[in-house]
Amino acid sequence: MNGKKILLWFVLATLVASLMSCSGGTSGSVSGKRMSCSGDSLEGGSCKGRFKKLSGTYSTDIEVSRSAIHSVNAEVTASVEDGPVRVYLVAPDGTETSAAARPGSPVTISGPARGHIDEFRVYFEALEGTASGVNFTVSYTYP
Repeated sequence: MNGKKILLWFVLATLVASLMSCSGGTSGSVSGKRMSCSGDSLEGGSCKGRFKKLSGTYSTDIEVSRSAIHSVNAEVTASVEDGPVRVYLVAPDGTETSAAARPGSPVTISGPARGHIDEFRVYFEALEGTASGVNFTVSYTYP
C-alpha cells in the first residue's frame, strides 16, 4: 500500500511539473493578459490580445481548430505604448521572422510558425527589460 502511494505522488508531481513547463512562457512574464480567438478547421483563424506589462521573453500559445499541425502561415501585428518589443515567429526549420515594435511605430510580420499538436506560438521580447501596453492581432491559415 505504501509503494502505491509513493508511485501516485511521483506521477502527480511529474504531471504538475509537465503542465507548468507548457504554460506558454519562456524566460519572462506578463500581467494583465487578455486574449480572444476564433477559427475553424478549414481556413484558419485570428486572435486579438493585450499584455498590460511584459518583462523578458514570453510566448503565447495560439490554439488552432485542426490537430496534428506541423505549421501554420501566420501574420502578427503588434503595437506598444512604452518600451520596444521584438515580436517573432519560429518556423519548423528553426528560422525566425521578427520585427521590433516601438511606441508610435507598430509592426507586422508574416511567415511560417512551427505547430505543436493543436497550437503554435508567438513570441514577445521586451528589449529594454520591461514594456507596457502591448496590443497584438494574430491571423493564421493552414498550409
